[in-house]
Amino acid sequence: MDFQTHVIKGNEFFQNGLLDQAAASYREALAGEPGSADALHGLGLVEWRRGHFDQALKYLVQAEQHAPESPDVLNSLGEVYRLVGDVAKSREVLNRAIKLNPSFALAYNNLGMSYLAQDDFRQALAYFSSATQLDSSLAMAHFNQGIAFKELGLVEEAIAALRQAVKIAPDFAEAHLNLAIALLLSGQMLEGFEEYEWRNRISTPPVFDSPPWDGTVDPKGTLLVYAEQGLGDTLQFIRFIPFIAAQGMRVIVQCPPALENLLQGVEGVSMTYRQDEALPPHSAHVSLMSLPRLFQVHLGKVPANVPYITTPFSKIVAWKEALTPFRDTICIGLRWAGNPDNTQDRGRSIPLKLFEALADIPNVTWVSLQANPLSEEERQSAEKLGLKDFSDRLADFTDTAALVEQLDLVISVDTAVLHLAGALGRPVWGLLKASPHWPWLLERDDSPWYPSARLFRQKAAGDWKAVVGQLTSLLQEVMQSIREEKQPS
Repeated sequence: MDFQTHVIKGNEFFQNGLLDQAAASYREALAGEPGSADALHGLGLVEWRRGHFDQALKYLVQAEQHAPESPDVLNSLGEVYRLVGDVAKSREVLNRAIKLNPSFALAYNNLGMSYLAQDDFRQALAYFSSATQLDSSLAMAHFNQGIAFKELGLVEEAIAALRQAVKIAPDFAEAHLNLAIALLLSGQMLEGFEEYEWRNRISTPPVFDSPPWDGTVDPKGTLLVYAEQGLGDTLQFIRFIPFIAAQGMRVIVQCPPALENLLQGVEGVSMTYRQDEALPPHSAHVSLMSLPRLFQVHLGKVPANVPYITTPFSKIVAWKEALTPFRDTICIGLRWAGNPDNTQDRGRSIPLKLFEALADIPNVTWVSLQANPLSEEERQSAEKLGLKDFSDRLADFTDTAALVEQLDLVISVDTAVLHLAGALGRPVWGLLKASPHWPWLLERDDSPWYPSARLFRQKAAGDWKAVVGQLTSLLQEVMQSIREEKQPS
């Protein structure tokens, strides 16, 4: 068998997902023809598919040395350079591929990905649009176009592009999920929550010893409701439990340890369990994130049953005592940053230094709602604000909730604290990036989920200075009104 036949067999194995057999065939080809660019390219693709990007790069660099004018090799090499973080090299190689083949739609798409990786959404969109014009059947380019449109705040255009992606590739789960997010951002909740179920095609849901719940209430049954995403999402959607329990079904909740004690204060929650704990027998299970679909939630039917979390009385007493020295002032809680280890944190946190101008507002006591100790830079800004740091006393979310209950106002970026204050019905101002998480919708300063919330939005991506300026002006007006009300007539 000649080396080219081994390459062909390797390609067949690769197309069928048989990576070990594909690699073996490509190596057989290299044994017969050590400089085979096709075999080296194939081995690079196998290692890429396995997630071994450094190894893939080694093979693809060799393939490019033997076939420097192969657009296909250059396209693959450019993509792997991006995946290992060398964006400049990725663009250089992909531009070579396009120069060799000006109608190479996939190379335009991949070049767009290099700009998407650096949040240059307009430039990325230009390349994705070129890709779709060159090859209208390229579902990935329509998908990426939709992502870029969404990040630019062009949600209707994003929806159109993502619809095209799923029309071309009906089983494209990531496109369905991003279509869901775009629909939900635009307020199209019924269709959005239906599409949102496609997330289960991307990551396998947990397996339980019970059937999935279809929304039918069994008064003799026990329903397991499990949290699957972030703390904020859990706090937002735990609101559905009282409605289920009110119909007579016992509800137990599986949740992250950080929320275990707090969620015991939700009406209708019989018991909470951590993900690593054994569960009692139950008759059905459902994800919290699937409850809006089962309840047929739409923009005119959002259950704003706040407050729906009760804080332990002993914690309220303790935090009331802690804030007693500041009772003659307006106490405002500030959460300026999320968890930096969270992949969703990109762009949502604000340097504390930007809030220093708030120190000029009289009669305000600023209280940190950060769970972790402050950095050295943050301590300098905190000193200028007179910020009170209770992070060493915030053992879990019951402490944070009890502290929030004692505050006159909470100001928070998009973290669990923003959801917590809203769920408790406390006055809260949310600071949102230009492309927000979908529950906050678009172009409105209120939230159907949290009636006590007021939202401040970036007009341009990354521009927190304008947001803090708007917040400062409004807070000054509010404080002036309070002072005038307190003056004797």
